[in-house]
Amino acid sequence: IFRFAPDAYYLNDLKGNFIDGNMAAEKTTGYKREELIGGSFLKLNMLSLDQLPKAAKLLAKNALGMATGPDEFILKQKASDKVHDEISTHPVKFENKTIVLGIARDITERLRAEEARRQAEENFRRSMDESPLGIRIVSAEGKTLYANRTILDIYGYDSIEEVKTTP
Repeated sequence: IFRFAPDAYYLNDLKGNFIDGNMAAEKTTGYKREELIGGSFLKLNMLSLDQLPKAAKLLAKNALGMATGPDEFILKQKASDKVHDEISTHPVKFENKTIVLGIARDITERLRAEEARRQAEENFRRSMDESPLGIRIVSAEGKTLYANRTILDIYGYDSIEEVKTTP
């Protein structure tokens, strides 16, 4: 289950050194399992300097037996590509010592899709706002939901609030 899980699963000690990782961890980091073992996010240069304090704080929580996350990190892969991951960690007692199970989910595509949607909405809103045609959107009950500047100018209104109060 560990080896084939769809999210990146990894085990590390309380110093942050990798003990094991699954196939998704290899894909997410760009490192083979053998390269990960003994390394860390710091040693393998996977985190930018500004992310190190956050990572250290989360590792300290693990040392106190506390789970963390999900927390967002930008990981630099071996090939220098970057991936956005949400990482959760769970300290586990194993053979009289604490190890940390880390679960990293690659959210790069989700963030790209969210940004594309936000950009499309912004473009749509701008095209409506800047249209030379008067646009007024009303609900089935006749309540004004949106009016662009052109419709306000056509009918002599100063604000959308005036339009909303006029049937």
